[in-house]
Amino acid sequence: MRNHFLRASGIPTTDTGIVTTNLISHIDVGNSSSYSGSGSSLTDLTGNNNHATIGNTSDVSYSSDDGGHIILDPDGNNKPNVYRDTDNFVNIGTNDFTIEYWFNAYITRNNTWVFRNLSSSSSQLNMGIYIYQEKLRISPFFTGTSTTQPGSWTNLESSAHYTEDDYTGWEHTVFSRIGDGDNNFKIYRNNSLLATVTNKFEYDIAQGGNADRRRTLIGGDNNSGFRGKFAIYRLYDGTGLTSSQVTQNWNAEKARFGH
Repeated sequence: MRNHFLRASGIPTTDTGIVTTNLISHIDVGNSSSYSGSGSSLTDLTGNNNHATIGNTSDVSYSSDDGGHIILDPDGNNKPNVYRDTDNFVNIGTNDFTIEYWFNAYITRNNTWVFRNLSSSSSQLNMGIYIYQEKLRISPFFTGTSTTQPGSWTNLESSAHYTEDDYTGWEHTVFSRIGDGDNNFKIYRNNSLLATVTNKFEYDIAQGGNADRRRTLIGGDNNSGFRGKFAIYRLYDGTGLTSSQVTQNWNAEKARFGH
């Protein structure tokens, strides 16, 4: 399953119908303008130069199924991921924002990062979306009840959703912050509201060390690799997607992923 980079004809070159207001980073592995089907470079489709890199490509393969995606298959100490060496969140501050992605997890252990924004050596100072005991979980920097105080690790569901040693299926997952009041951070999975929490935290350089040492990872890190399929990542700065906008993006892409 490694280094089999093949691109089929008919892969879309343009996404239509998605919300684009304040969209600052957009990676789509199935879009030939974003990924050629081989190598390690991923181009940001927004034109903002928020490009990404596939790390440890020897453990990554490309598939043309489902409109095109990569398969991350950790092996030994080298865990594949998609990363940026600069930090988009350093400029978000208290703005509304949205993290959105399409992935299909294959869980082989009880904990793995799906998304991680590394800001320091302390895990308490990292923004993270995590699968823990087959449940989706978020780190304290997503649950701060003030601008300066992180919250706590929070499970977003009460019962197991992911299945060990099997693919769970393609998921459209959206994390959207709107405003600075209580219960302002909503998490959606496949066009359904999964959880609501409070997130008032201010994301800036003062809260996480030097920006030139911060890194955004999609697909884990060398300590906790993500195994599964990855297709799309988007980041909005200044726009928290509303329920109707989540539905708009879902409807634009759900057929591609078999929904």
